[in-house]
Amino acid sequence: MNAPLTLADLIASINAKKATPAAKRTPPVKKAAPPPLTLVQSVNLARTGYISWKPISYTIQTTRQICACCGAETEAVTGEFFTYSNGQAHAVWSHREGYDIEDPDDLPITFVEAEPKYVRACASCRWAHVDLVQAIQPRPKQLSLRL
Repeated sequence: MNAPLTLADLIASINAKKATPAAKRTPPVKKAAPPPLTLVQSVNLARTGYISWKPISYTIQTTRQICACCGAETEAVTGEFFTYSNGQAHAVWSHREGYDIEDPDDLPITFVEAEPKYVRACASCRWAHVDLVQAIQPRPKQLSLRL
C-alpha cells in the first residue's frame, strides 16, 4: 500500500506544477470568411434558399382557350420560362429571367400545356360582339334647341 500523503508532499507537488512552464496555447484558428456572393447567387439564395441552380431547359407554356360566345377553341402561348434544377434540393425552378446562362440557345425546348381556360369572347368574335352591342343599344336622341 501507498503511504498517505502529508501536507508537505501536497504543497511540494503544487509548487512543482507551478514551476513547470505552461503548455503553449495556440490561438484558435479563425476560419476564412467565405467569398462574397455574386448578384445571381444572392438572388437565388433570397428566392429559393439555395445558391446554385443549373439550367436544364427553355419551357414554353401553352393554354387552350374555349370561347363561350362562338365555341371556338384557340391555343395560345401564355408563358416562356427558363427551367433550372438543383440536385441538392431535388427541385426544379422556373422563372422568366435567363441570367447567368452562357448559351441559352443550346438549351432544349420543352412544352407544357396549362389547364383550359373558358373565356366570354375570343379574339375572333370580339368585333362581332361589339357590333351586336352597338346595334341593340338605343341611340341617344339629340336635343333640339329650336325656339
